Amino acid sequence: GGNISRSWVLGGSNTLRRPASHKFPPRELPEG
Repeated sequence: GGNISRSWVLGGSNTLRRPASHKFPPRELPEG
């Protein structure tokens, strides 16, 4: 991952399209 830190702020990455995805920090999200 590289844009993960930016994606989760916008509402989560493409793999995580959940309303609560932005609640988790970038380190909690799976890099991909």
